[in-house]
Formats: sequence, structure tokens, C-alpha cells
Amino acid sequence: MKRIERFIAALSRNQWREQRDLRKWSVQRSTYLAPEEYEHGPLPAEQGPVSSLDGGYGTTYFMSRDIYLPEEWHPAESALLYEGGGEGLLRVNGSPYHGLDRNHGFVPLPAIAPGQRIHLEIELYDPIPEPKDPLNRQAVIRPSVTGVSVVLVRVNHAVYSLFHTVKNIYESIRLLPPSDMRRIRLVKALERMIDGLDHGDERALADDERVSVMERQLVELAAVEAASGEGNGFIHLVGQSHIDLAWLWPLKETVRKAGRTFSTVCTLMERYPEFRYSQSQPQHYAYVKRYYPELFERIKEYVREGRWELVGGMWVEPDLYEDRGEHEFTYSLYPHAGIGVMRTLCVKRLH
Repeated sequence: MKRIERFIAALSRNQWREQRDLRKWSVQRSTYLAPEEYEHGPLPAEQGPVSSLDGGYGTTYFMSRDIYLPEEWHPAESALLYEGGGEGLLRVNGSPYHGLDRNHGFVPLPAIAPGQRIHLEIELYDPIPEPKDPLNRQAVIRPSVTGVSVVLVRVNHAVYSLFHTVKNIYESIRLLPPSDMRRIRLVKALERMIDGLDHGDERALADDERVSVMERQLVELAAVEAASGEGNGFIHLVGQSHIDLAWLWPLKETVRKAGRTFSTVCTLMERYPEFRYSQSQPQHYAYVKRYYPELFERIKEYVREGRWELVGGMWVEPDLYEDRGEHEFTYSLYPHAGIGVMRTLCVKRLH
């Protein structure tokens, strides 16, 4: 297993062909008052490093800069790596594109010709600490944002894909008992693949075709194991985001959370045609329609395609701990009053 772990680390190191640190941005501090309403600080005279941010909890940073893809890069090879905490929305050439946070640090950029200018904007929020939650213990007090890192990378797609395939198989192996024959066969398959790549020599990872062939063989073997009849069934996964309208944050922040989340989903759908997603609570769609109209138009297209499913029978999902039913009835009634929102999305059937 140690050998497999070392190989995973080698793949991680080689999944980027080149890296360029985007250190300097134009940064403006602001206070978020209400949707589309901010109290802005002074504009900076020049760009500065984003590795040091000291506005503290509750600050919204508006960061912007231009980048140009190097001439030798293929249009589909570029991506951003983000690290530093907070909750951000990346806009590309003025359009909402992808959310940024501790769970979303890899952002593939749209295919743009090398040498062409790309304007990047990040609206980064340093969340005010959530209230203590002694009952559920779900409110984690995270440190304030003190700086971020944004790196432009040239993705080695063959190694990137193999890295995630090997990592997924390795994590599956760890869940199986040591004596399980599926575990034994998968370990041997991984070791044979490492041997086929010059015993894990990192120089072999420069051969894209060779790496891709080894991954295809590995995937085929894993598929055989899945169809062997030794499993306990199948798990079907559908993307879904449960976004509370107001829980550990104020209602105004929900508007931005919806914008960030739906931007990420639309970008994933554009990149992965097989991706499916479901989203409840018409109130989120109402927010996006009003404050992110361009994003709303993209959602409509995916709804028409049948890839974005509208689910749920309540306008918002309420707290069901109360012993009275009035609020549940009210939340179930409101979607009928707001059915026009759904029809605007060109939906023929409602769930």
C-alpha cells in the first residue's frame, strides 16, 4: 500500500505541466449591506499581493486582474488553483463562472485562444463566525481570511485523470477487508500498472498516450470487479445542493450563496455532459433570476435539456422540529402561488 501511496503523490506532483502564481491583483475592501448594495472602500492606486488580507471577519474583497494564456498552451489546458478560505464568486469576462471555497479550489477555465485577454474578478467574503451550536455542533468557527493564493496552471489531462482514478480505487480498497479477494485483485492491478509505467518513474508520466492506455486498462478491470456479483448493490448519485435560506448566516448572504453554487453547477454541466443535478426551493431561483439574470438563462437551458431537475413541493424547506403544522402547510401552499417561476424555467412537469 505504501508503494501505491507514493505513486499517488507522484501523480499529484505531475498533474500540472506549468504553474504561474497570480500574486498581484487590484483589491478593494467593501462591506456587504444587501443584495447589490455595498459600502466600498477606496480603489487602490496599483495592484498588490493577495497573500496578505487584513480586513477581518465580515469584509468583502473585490479582486480583479487580467491574464493572458501563453501561446504554447492549448485552450483546454488552463485552470486556476485557489487556496485561502472564505467564500468567493469568480467571474470570467464579467460573467458569473464558479464558486471558490475550501471545497472548490480547482477551476477549469473556459477554452480561450492563447494570447487572448481574460478578465478575472473575484468577490471574496470573509464570513462572520457562526454562532455556537451546542445542540448539533455543526457550527465550526473558522479563522479569518488572512490571504489567498491563486495560481494559473497548465493541466496535464492524462495525469490528472489517472490521479483521480487511482485515488478512487485506492480509497475503495481501504474500505474492503484485507482478506477480500476484490481488494487483493485491485491492489495487484494497481501494482501492475505502476510496473507498466517504469515502476513509477515520474519521467514515464510525460507520455500522455501511455498514461491514458494504462488508465483505460485499470478502469476496465475495475468495471469487471464491479460486475463480478460480489458487491452489495449499486449506488446512484445525483448532484444536489441543500442551501438553507437562513441558518448560520443572514438571509442576504443566501443570495450570494445561491449565485456561487449555481455558477459552479453550470460550469460543471458545461464541462461534463453526463452530469445531472437537482435543486429544490423556488426561492433560490427567484433570487438568481433577480440578481444573476445571465446565470438564470443558463439554468433554463439545462432545465430544457432535462439535466437540471426541479424537485420538492415547498417554497422553502422549513424547520420540522416544531410540533405545529401551520408553517408546513404555508410552505407547501406558496409554490402554487409561485408556479410562474417554474413555468419560466420551461418545465413541463413539476415534482
